[in-house]
Amino acid sequence: MSLTAIHNEATILSQIADGNEEAFRKLFMAYHNQLAEHVYFLTHSKEVTEEIVHDVFVKIWTNRQDLDQIEKFTAYLFIICRNHTLNTLRKIAKTQQADSVYKNEQLNSWGTNEIDYGDFDELLGKSIDLLPSQQQQVFKYRMKGIKNPEIATKMGISTESVRKYYKLALTALVKHVKMHQSLITLLTLLLHTENLVN
Repeated sequence: MSLTAIHNEATILSQIADGNEEAFRKLFMAYHNQLAEHVYFLTHSKEVTEEIVHDVFVKIWTNRQDLDQIEKFTAYLFIICRNHTLNTLRKIAKTQQADSVYKNEQLNSWGTNEIDYGDFDELLGKSIDLLPSQQQQVFKYRMKGIKNPEIATKMGISTESVRKYYKLALTALVKHVKMHQSLITLLTLLLHTENLVN
């Protein structure tokens, strides 16, 4: 899914950076449904979707002073939303305290009733450790929401190399955790959306 940029986006972002609440309302109205559609595709829950989208806009407002420095806001917004959604799904999986109806919907969508949530982070961490050094670095940077050009500068490589290493890392991680369908789902979704933010 790609996000459709709001008209006069640069001006609106600058106004928000100055604390203009009306401009923020316009931004919210322009992107709320777009983000909700994407998040719902991942969560299958209206309640969780609304919570995630709300949190994303709270973060945008909290960090509003930096908005007029962002070159491509739609990509920035997409990355924040994607990362927060995946983090939320991981927390739900780990605690196993989500609503039973929501949990059953997730299990059915993942195609298994035998998911071990207890070692979710441990499994991902061990799988990342198996990656070649450059793929590890790129993957970890991307999970922190750092953009490809900045990663390229930090690592002294080209932006295209960053994209290549990230895709290779995702593909390898899917293979490493092939017995854990829930983690495969998250990693595959990352791989599927990779081209949407570049």
